[in-house]
Amino acid sequence: MHYYLAKRLGFLVLTIFAASILAFVLLHAIPGGSAETIARHTLVGLEEEVSAQMITEVSARYNLNEPLWMQYANWLSAVVFHGDLGTSFVYFDTPVLNLISLAIVPTLILAGASMLIVIVVGIPLGIYSAIHENSPGDIVIRCASVFSISFPSFWVALMLILFFSISLDWLPVTGYGTLANLILPAVALALHPTAVIIRIVRTSMLETLGQQYITFAIAKGLSFRRIIWNHAVKNALIPVVTLLGLYFGHLLAGTVIIESIFAWPGIGKLLVDGVFSHDIPVVTSCIVVIVTMFLVVNLGVDLLYHVIDPRIHYE
Repeated sequence: MHYYLAKRLGFLVLTIFAASILAFVLLHAIPGGSAETIARHTLVGLEEEVSAQMITEVSARYNLNEPLWMQYANWLSAVVFHGDLGTSFVYFDTPVLNLISLAIVPTLILAGASMLIVIVVGIPLGIYSAIHENSPGDIVIRCASVFSISFPSFWVALMLILFFSISLDWLPVTGYGTLANLILPAVALALHPTAVIIRIVRTSMLETLGQQYITFAIAKGLSFRRIIWNHAVKNALIPVVTLLGLYFGHLLAGTVIIESIFAWPGIGKLLVDGVFSHDIPVVTSCIVVIVTMFLVVNLGVDLLYHVIDPRIHYE
């Protein structure tokens, strides 16, 4: 167990390191000079011309004239030795750590609400669909899940806004802080993974119900409800837990589009704004945080296997 944890943590650190390098390099490869873009966002305005003197001043202020490897080395050493993610180029020299600490809570709330919808809706419907195989309810659930998988989240978000916000005027389009603000983005983000979970739970349950130990339990005279909840569900949920962990990581990273559509003040919107303004410390730090959350969630899911099924060992 200790060896397994050490190995996984080692891969986690290497992955985060590689992601930070890739983000740093790709951001510098975006067309348009960083100094010019920063000057447009902070000094003159997006439509105004930027003078050569302004570009020189911005480059000198943020050390953008240094070689790329040196800029990255300075940022990495500050992170490793001081826990300092740097200061924003655009948000008036605000520490990046402060920006991320403010943005990560809304992202966790949105991802958590979406995952709650996935679990509360997806797992029960998948179990019901498997138990009532080929019934009218099963057919309706399967058709609905196929249609839901086909819709991209940004299209779902726009349709929800058009129907519930513009046509019915029931829910606000943008905002943060109330349950009404959370409903539309959470549903838009959760629809696709909910449909996938329904299909996976159904398939896993049907496979489990066909096992010999289920037949033996029926032969012993156990009640159908006891067989389902004490034997079938517990074993059928092992692959589902894996998928839930992956989807939670994707929800944390996939809030970028949804947060931008609904103006949700999370880390995804901060990342998008940072990309448009060439705010290198903000973008690099956001990607590192998102990758770290994704990897930690998946490590936790792997460790959860042993809790669900004690027969699983890591050595």
